[in-house]
Amino acid sequence: MDTVTLNEMVLTFLLYLQQAYVIDQTIPPPQLNFLSDGEMTQMACARECNGVRGWTPPGNSIYLHEDLSIEKDRYDQSILLHELVHYVQYQYGLDVMPTECLTWKTREAKAYQLQIQWLHEQRVSMEKYGLHRVRQRLLGDQCLPE
Repeated sequence: MDTVTLNEMVLTFLLYLQQAYVIDQTIPPPQLNFLSDGEMTQMACARECNGVRGWTPPGNSIYLHEDLSIEKDRYDQSILLHELVHYVQYQYGLDVMPTECLTWKTREAKAYQLQIQWLHEQRVSMEKYGLHRVRQRLLGDQCLPE
């Protein structure tokens, strides 16, 4: 597999998302921040959680786990893509639904959909990662009344 730089990967993914969402302007790249397990958990989780590999709050920053090998590993690249989907959703107000819960579910499902689609295009088996099951479960979960 060819090694790519992080900046090249971000720009390639932003073009991919520009086409996927039919955005007719150049999407400015976000600020990428790499964090440890403890820092990721502290920033991304309201309660205890494990295995957070990326997190994107509203704004211009994406937080990624410091152990990701984005320049070399296709699955780790797909995590960056997943987080860039959320960045684009926030920047352009995309995938908004009538409630906060439905918006979150819709945005998460779209991020998984594009991540799975990209991995498929790269001929990476998703079975071992279980992404299709996560997306199905997410879509099946019910939102409580707000």
